[in-house]
Amino acid sequence: MPEEPMPEARLLAERTPEARLLGERTPGERTPGERVAERGLLGLVLPDGVMAAEAFGDPPEATLLPQEEPVVAGAVAKRVREFTTVRHCARVALRDLGRPPAPILPGERSAPTWPAGVVGSMTHCDGFRGAAVAEATRFAAIGVDAEPHGPLPDGVLGLVALPTERARDGALRALRPELHWDRLLFCVKEAIYKAWFPLTGRWLGFEDADVTFDAAGGTFHARILVPGDCRPGAGTGPLTAMRGRFAVAGGFALAGIAVENTAGIAVESAAGIAVGNTAGVTVENTAGVTVENTAGVAVGNTARVVVNTAVPGFALAGIAVEHPGEVADAPR
Repeated sequence: MPEEPMPEARLLAERTPEARLLGERTPGERTPGERVAERGLLGLVLPDGVMAAEAFGDPPEATLLPQEEPVVAGAVAKRVREFTTVRHCARVALRDLGRPPAPILPGERSAPTWPAGVVGSMTHCDGFRGAAVAEATRFAAIGVDAEPHGPLPDGVLGLVALPTERARDGALRALRPELHWDRLLFCVKEAIYKAWFPLTGRWLGFEDADVTFDAAGGTFHARILVPGDCRPGAGTGPLTAMRGRFAVAGGFALAGIAVENTAGIAVESAAGIAVGNTAGVTVENTAGVTVENTAGVAVGNTARVVVNTAVPGFALAGIAVEHPGEVADAPR
């Protein structure tokens, strides 16, 4: 990154004072400032073609559909608010995709179940709720994640990071000491899982992916360390690696992955999970068949929907696989 911030970097900083610009602009690509203005924070880590909506509180207009109400009957108030608002965001994103409102129910391993022909992903943490959706004919899966941008609690990094990742951590801290690379690693691995599960129907532990960051480019590469065979009709071949984008803006760490469907065919997935990318990582789909994600993970983010104009500051990662435990609702 140049010593003098680019104009778009200054624009982003003006909109979100705690923002950090990660990566250079490529020809035809929107600047980070434009993305924040048009697509919200998730737009920093998602490609065009993915619609996203986000909220930084729980607006009164956020309500559940009748089919969703039994899922949180008897749950604590905080859980109900998160569950409700993230689904409100999902329906706003669906609207921008040209789709009617639909219930987003937990499916296999509690992953969101998306309408036919749609893939998506959801995420929520303190101060942030967000969802991303896309057409399954264009993306096979989407994975996004957002976390408060702060250090992980003591002892957690040892559970998340491989020895190789910990060895690289020192160099990253020296290069960009203002970033909490431990939190970004956690965020990225959550996004990876959200994109992985809809395509494979299998668990992926923190130890099953080796993540390398490009600190200057704002991208990451994850080498998958376990067999990556996908479900029949997943729209992509065996997953040996995933790429995405990460960002820190508004006090949040963000990550996103979008797995492309090269065949342009939407096939309903028995698992019903959509792969989405919040960090803006695109995984090529060699099979060319799109698996309908009934769990509800979104791939790629084309639009922005900012439900709440207050931006407290989240770290968003952005991989398009919705966490089977419903990334937005259930930590793994």
